[in-house]
Amino acid sequence: MPTYLHIQRLRESSLRFRATTPQSRATATSRKGRSPLVSTHCGKRLGKILSDRIRAELPMLIGDMEGKINDGRGTLVRLGPDRDGWDQQRLFLLQISPAFQTIFKAAPDGVDGHNCFGESHG
Repeated sequence: MPTYLHIQRLRESSLRFRATTPQSRATATSRKGRSPLVSTHCGKRLGKILSDRIRAELPMLIGDMEGKINDGRGTLVRLGPDRDGWDQQRLFLLQISPAFQTIFKAAPDGVDGHNCFGESHG
């Protein structure tokens, strides 16, 4: 049967073993403010690569964003002014309903004179 002295020795040897594992050494050095996994040179090189990549990609990203903004503005212009109240929404629907009926009637007959059917291939 183990005595208190045996248990104490096992505990101490276990603590010594844990203190000498690579992971514990890495944790101990990172606590001092140094990263054991990335050297200063690698960090500077990575920073330069990322900075160059951002400089190269940023103009295209800005162009894409401006294009999307312009597309959204065009859609808003096409949709017309805001229709806040029920009366304004009802009036808008009454105004566009004849065009919808014309398109709906033309579809089964194959009449493709409206731009919603695309270009005529006949």
